[in-house]
Amino acid sequence: MKAYWQFVFVEEIRKNQFGNISAWFAKLMNNEHIRAAYGRILLCKAPQKAPKVEMIKEAKKEEKKEAPAKAEKPKAAEGDEEGQSQKKKANPLDLLPPSSLVLDEFKREFMNSKDRAAVMTEFWKKFDANGYSLWTMRYDKLPSEGKILFRTRNSLSFFLQKLDSFRKYSFSVHGIYGVEGDFDIRGCWMWRGTEIPEEVIL
Repeated sequence: MKAYWQFVFVEEIRKNQFGNISAWFAKLMNNEHIRAAYGRILLCKAPQKAPKVEMIKEAKKEEKKEAPAKAEKPKAAEGDEEGQSQKKKANPLDLLPPSSLVLDEFKREFMNSKDRAAVMTEFWKKFDANGYSLWTMRYDKLPSEGKILFRTRNSLSFFLQKLDSFRKYSFSVHGIYGVEGDFDIRGCWMWRGTEIPEEVIL
């Protein structure tokens, strides 16, 4: 939304067409919390022009004409060392001995149950200490982090997003604790194996 005020709405438009909205936007941008999050907004003096579509199409046509034909990659012969290196490397966690704890079943029980305390009571009876391990986690924040709640939530989401491919081997629960200006991210993890896998070494 702020892009319109930066690049499109010149002063005449702001006053004549969006007077009330412009006043609201100015008040919003002067709020200390908004300014801390987004910085100072410079209002538009001259609207930016969009590039001509025809010129872009012509440039693309010229690029297609001048672009050389793609050379086909040679197929690796059987037994070829280069061909073997291109194959997907097996995850060490897939090579561990089978576990008596079925992770997907536990996840479904935990997420779908209204009585999670009962699920956890059963969990301790099924837990396989040789196949899985339990860990606590605390987000190591920078001095500038943990000040604003929505930014702290974004940090947590980004952290978990980077570990999305690790879901099939793990289960975790996280929370944000503290007060405005001093938030911490803490959580508990259970993952395959008894060592720290390379996926979580960030």
